[in-house]
Amino acid sequence: MEKETNNITKAHYEDIFTVRTANEWLRAAKSEPVPKMLFGEFWLEGEMALLFGETGSGKSMLAVQIAESIARGRPIAPAALEATPQKVLYIDFELSGKQFEMRYTKDHEPGHGEFLKKHYRFSDKLHRVEIGTAFRLPDGFRSLEAYLLSAIKRLVNETGASVVVIDNITYLKRSYGVRECLEFMQGLNRMKKELGLSILVLARSERRDTARPVSFSDLYGAKILCNFADNVFAAGKSRIDRSLRYIKHIKPRSTEMIHDASHVPVFRIGKIGKNFLGFEHETFAPEADHLQKVHETRDWAVIDEIKRLSDLGMTIRAIAGQLNMPKSNVHRMLQMWKPPEAETHEEREEFDPKTHPSYFPGCEEYDDERDDPRFDDIYSREDEEAYLLRRESYLIEAARHRAQEEYERTGQCPPLHSDPEYAEFINGPPETPEIVEDCDGLSESLSDPENASLPIRLSPLSVRFDGYGREISVEKETPDGKPLIWYEYDSKGTKLRRERRGFAVISERIAG
Repeated sequence: MEKETNNITKAHYEDIFTVRTANEWLRAAKSEPVPKMLFGEFWLEGEMALLFGETGSGKSMLAVQIAESIARGRPIAPAALEATPQKVLYIDFELSGKQFEMRYTKDHEPGHGEFLKKHYRFSDKLHRVEIGTAFRLPDGFRSLEAYLLSAIKRLVNETGASVVVIDNITYLKRSYGVRECLEFMQGLNRMKKELGLSILVLARSERRDTARPVSFSDLYGAKILCNFADNVFAAGKSRIDRSLRYIKHIKPRSTEMIHDASHVPVFRIGKIGKNFLGFEHETFAPEADHLQKVHETRDWAVIDEIKRLSDLGMTIRAIAGQLNMPKSNVHRMLQMWKPPEAETHEEREEFDPKTHPSYFPGCEEYDDERDDPRFDDIYSREDEEAYLLRRESYLIEAARHRAQEEYERTGQCPPLHSDPEYAEFINGPPETPEIVEDCDGLSESLSDPENASLPIRLSPLSVRFDGYGREISVEKETPDGKPLIWYEYDSKGTKLRRERRGFAVISERIAG
């Protein structure tokens, strides 16, 4: 190995390194113009930028909008465009031709024929490339990445494009690593320098916790991929409105960090001019304003569906059965629903509870108890008191349902405290009998000193309530008290044994 090193000539290392004094570098760079903005501080001429976002974040429509902006020479507010119109090559690994068309025509209306009309007119400087699905790797290419790089280089020379957009690099990922993406990014970086290109690469990020800010960690293999990018920015979804998106600058190399978490531009997605699906700027805001608040996990689509079914006259129990949800969740989400103009009109008609489909004479006692402030935050807490309150809330709702059935049958509404299940809960459960089922050898196992360091703690069957207020009997749990094996009864009275294995819960019916 030493011999090979000694045989390296000056011509050899000059192929790898360019050595100049610092002043010589400054004199050489002095004659080069300052890179112009293509999309504000997010992307400059001669740079390779990386745009990422999770599925549905709108990164592809933003990329097409940026490409059209550069080709036509019209900026996307509020981002500056300093460069003159340039030819753009858009490599689309994602959409079919028809899917692309549907984004850039007027929305199709029933009864207006079977073809789309009023197409947006793109700049002739924008060339879109769609990859075939049945091509074969030609001889002489060791990988798909090497072949695609060669093909893109040829397309650049044929079209005269100076800007290339790749949508998206995740198409190349065929394994759990980032080897394929790494080879492709290296090749694009070489092409950028060789041909003087400006390149925008899109990447799909993992689905993230919506309460956490957008960051490098959302992008698989982020550190490796981002090392090749001069600028990195991301498209994020807003919790405020499903049509709102924001753009956050993650990594600048040659510009000031202006649009960080404290000052992100916010956009609304829609058909601009009725036939161009894109981003329209609305305002600036801290990213925190658009993140899900801790413990706030409202699914407005489900809430709206529950409200719709309730308005049709369905009971909480019927809705829970149709949506396969606990009744307590249905009731809680129904209370979250608000009219579209809620809180905006000072004068509103007072709601008459007697007009609600679930009303019956005598239910006021149940509703007053159910609306007690004690239950306000029980689903945002994970403590023993919250579990007990969840159970109580569930029992009140169940008792109300039974009382409604009794009223419909007899015309009389029984008082809440006469309900057997609720009364038993309030007055205290009876003594739990000793349970020996499925516990053979358990005491010996607990007394064995060799088991003292086991990561999973065994305990005699103990009665407690789960997160939905349902009674369960726990056989095995983690040191922090999380059930691993437990027993419960379903709505039909069948006894079930449940066991948590990793992220899955295995259930089986048992006798007894």
